Amino acid sequence: MGIFGLSFKVVFPLLSLMVLGYFLKTRGLLDKSTIKSMNGLIFRVFLPVNLFMNIYSSDINKTFDLFLILYACVSLVVIFIILCLIVPAFIKDRSDKSTVIQGISRSNIILYGIFIVEAISDSDGLGLLGVMVAFVIPLLNILAVLIFEMNRGQKINAGKVLKGIASNPLIIASVLAVLMLSLKINIPALITGTLDNLSRIAAPLSMVLLGGTFVFSSVKKHIVWLAVSSIVKLVIFPAIFLSIAILIGIRGVELVVLMVVFGSPTAISSFSMAEEMGGNSALAGEIIMATSVVSIVTIFFWVYLFNVLNLI
Repeated sequence: MGIFGLSFKVVFPLLSLMVLGYFLKTRGLLDKSTIKSMNGLIFRVFLPVNLFMNIYSSDINKTFDLFLILYACVSLVVIFIILCLIVPAFIKDRSDKSTVIQGISRSNIILYGIFIVEAISDSDGLGLLGVMVAFVIPLLNILAVLIFEMNRGQKINAGKVLKGIASNPLIIASVLAVLMLSLKINIPALITGTLDNLSRIAAPLSMVLLGGTFVFSSVKKHIVWLAVSSIVKLVIFPAIFLSIAILIGIRGVELVVLMVVFGSPTAISSFSMAEEMGGNSALAGEIIMATSVVSIVTIFFWVYLFNVLNLI
């Protein structure tokens, strides 16, 4: 398969599923209440199961790369700190401020990662992605909870922050999978088969629902921040941190996983996080929509570029 063909293979499933979701909405087969209910189901059931199975089924001895994990986590913290320093200089409203910072710093690593890594790599790539997710997703959720608590206009309640972190379904799934791997607890094949089937629902259904949330006329109010968020998230930060990764010798499937970490659009779960923690949920949804649309172009670009340079 040529370079262009591989890039198209990565992007086409994402685009086609989102277009399908938008088409179903225009036909009245997806409405707001259905999308909200299904997103809740995905966030509380399908995504946690998907995350659990990705981690649990990985060969952690083979795919655990401490240097790669540390690089990703430290870079994400640096990105978060940069945003906390810069965004307040331009946005004064507390709810908008926290929503934009979350929108740029959180990535849809699981859903986009599955499509991208499967298209480019083999099962080892998915295993490496699963181990990376076990560390990155909890970190991103912790940072998101912190920024919303910091911008509530009240003194930060450490107990509430910890409760929010501990009760997050994705964090629970990550910790549980890591514990079971560490303790070498084997789940019967009958159960893992069922869990595996459930986990496969998360990615395609989430993409369809994401397409169903697109309302292009709603972006006018926040068009500047949507454009800035998309460029910073999908072009500037990936260019910086992927370039550093290349300079320090990261190549192949490891670079693909980092491309997912830094180059994916905003996580769908950030909408519910904003809604629950006093953020601007409408703006959060628009950032998800904008970055998801723009990412079709940017992901194609990164895959094409790294292929041309023989880095993946």
